[in-house]
Amino acid sequence: MNLFLSIIMVFAVHCSIAASVVVAVTNITVDQQALLSLKAHITDDPNNPLLSNWSSNTFFCNWIGVTCDVRETVTALNISHFDLRGTIPSQLGTVTISTLPS
Repeated sequence: MNLFLSIIMVFAVHCSIAASVVVAVTNITVDQQALLSLKAHITDDPNNPLLSNWSSNTFFCNWIGVTCDVRETVTALNISHFDLRGTIPSQLGTVTISTLPS
C-alpha cells in the first residue's frame, strides 16, 4: 500500500509541475501577442524603437519599455517617452499590467 501511495504522490507532483509550466507558457504567448498587436497598431514611431526592438525573434521581457516578473509575465509597460502615435488594440486588455506611467 505504501508503494501505491508513493506512486500516486509522484504522479500528483509531476502533474502539478507540468500544469504550472503550461500556464507559464500560455502567459508568455498571450503577453507577447498582445504587445506585438500594440506594435502593429502604432502608426508613427519617429525613432523606430519598437520597430527595431520588438520582434517575435527576441524574448519580449527584454524588449525596450517592457518589465516582467520572475514568472515572465508583463508587470510594467513604459513607452511614454517614444512619442508614438496609433491606437490601443483590444488585445492589450489580455495583459495584466500592474504598473503604468501616469
